[in-house]
Amino acid sequence: MRDGGSTLGSSPFRVGAWLPGGLAWLGLVLSLVLLYLRLSAEDPSIVWRVWLSSDTLYPVNVFTDVFHDGYGISGWRFSIAPCWFPDLVATGLFLALTGNVVLATLLAGFIQIVALVLLFKAFRVALGLPRQGAMGPILLLVAVLLTIFVANHPGLTDVDVFQLFLPQSHVGSVCVALGGLALGIAIARREGEGRSAGWTMVGGYVVLCVLGGMSNLLFLPNALVPLTIVAVAFVLLGLLPRRAGALLLLGWPAAVVGIFLNRTLFRVTDLAAQAGSSRARIRTALVVFTRGFFSNLLSGEPLHLAAVLWAVVCLAVGWLALRSALASRSEDQRRTQSLAAMLFLCLFLSSAAGCAAIVLGGSNGLAVFKDYRWSMHYLHPTFLVPLFGLPAVGAWWLQRARPRAVRWVGTASSVAACALPVYALAGTKPPATLLQAQVPPMTQFMDELAAREHLRTGFAGYWQARPITLFSRTGLRAYAVDGSMTPLLWVSNLQWYQQLRRADGKGFDVDFVVLDDPLWKLSREAAVSVFGEPRREVRFGGTRVLIYGGRQEAPSPVPGPVPVEVPTEARPVPSR
Repeated sequence: MRDGGSTLGSSPFRVGAWLPGGLAWLGLVLSLVLLYLRLSAEDPSIVWRVWLSSDTLYPVNVFTDVFHDGYGISGWRFSIAPCWFPDLVATGLFLALTGNVVLATLLAGFIQIVALVLLFKAFRVALGLPRQGAMGPILLLVAVLLTIFVANHPGLTDVDVFQLFLPQSHVGSVCVALGGLALGIAIARREGEGRSAGWTMVGGYVVLCVLGGMSNLLFLPNALVPLTIVAVAFVLLGLLPRRAGALLLLGWPAAVVGIFLNRTLFRVTDLAAQAGSSRARIRTALVVFTRGFFSNLLSGEPLHLAAVLWAVVCLAVGWLALRSALASRSEDQRRTQSLAAMLFLCLFLSSAAGCAAIVLGGSNGLAVFKDYRWSMHYLHPTFLVPLFGLPAVGAWWLQRARPRAVRWVGTASSVAACALPVYALAGTKPPATLLQAQVPPMTQFMDELAAREHLRTGFAGYWQARPITLFSRTGLRAYAVDGSMTPLLWVSNLQWYQQLRRADGKGFDVDFVVLDDPLWKLSREAAVSVFGEPRREVRFGGTRVLIYGGRQEAPSPVPGPVPVEVPTEARPVPSR
């Protein structure tokens, strides 16, 4: 039907244009809802150890500490990788929207898998390729499958897939690196076409590099090293204009500015605290990494198999595209193949350079702890990016080799992406209490103890302290210390400890000490040597609490965290 020269069928708002993609996006949202409901019903020992731990709660704690509790940002001592963007930014925005520390933390993690889907679609745009009907639904189906897998195995930490949904797990930094690569390729395309990239695109690239440098030093090997190597090589080969290469190299001074701002504006732990460049450390790191990688590969571990396949695909596609570009006489064909070669070679180098960085940097995880599995959380471009990259390449191949099948594959992927979480939700029993209304069992116990004993402030291990402070209903505060009972200034605020200093400046005045942290083995002997014999000792499961305070009157109110709704009945405490 025609109306004024336009047809209803050609309207961009027709149902057929957005329905497949809309179904797939709806499926991803429903799968995230499924994950949230499964976490709400999960064993508290898993939820508060893996999903809402002192590490993942660090970003939200910065905001509650500064904007609610009234402490200064100048007192904070941040880690080597403070993850300002997107982790802290996203957490702060979600905290402002929800007013709940649990929801803010989970949402800041959940959006990472959304960002990865969008970033791989951004690569298509950066290359200037036409819209591909199957890629979006396929990528969303992959995201749905990964989310359902984690929802069914929330305590499975031997497979790093769960980190896709957690802030402060280096996944956000990978998103920044992929964003930098996408903008770099887009700049190369614009300049190669004889058009100026424009201040908006170049400015976005520079700002992203500043944020990447501020947030995580791994941004350098994950984004700038690959772009630099490829840009220089392609300029020498005559496949990239010199101006485009110069614009891409602007990422280095921008990242340096970010690193400078991070260390000037904030107190950040020095890289030497977790790395070293001695020959012995590098040799040990190389041996541990090599043995760990090949033992996992030979045992058929899926992420390692995908990593090797991804490396082969990137090298193969990059080489074939590069050879085609050098041989092509058509300027358009030459440019298109050059950009494809740049992208896939950058993705390969991003994976390889990340591995080289932790080996040559003598990372503590490899050189000291000799824990290859733990070190994998630095290597998401190697192990997690292929989970999206391989399906994206499959969609691109389908578009070229079987164009008639694209529509059917896209539709089938969209339907599956929506149907699978619907089916899983239908078989999911609603939890008695949603996760944002729950309280860690240890915090509940400490609140009850504080009410009886009139406790206010004390010391605990790193993994115990933050959940106690953030989720206490009585305003109880616990601060992390190391094995010698001295302040552990790792993503914590020096001002917390300064207010507990005794008048004579010798030691701290605390009401309690929580022992038996999972990692920091705080011993009773160390506590007694510093604070003397406790007035009383109590136990909660395998955790001992030494009580030193004994106020007879109720304490005056102290600043507390953002209010969290607490269930009327305490959840059962699991035996451990």
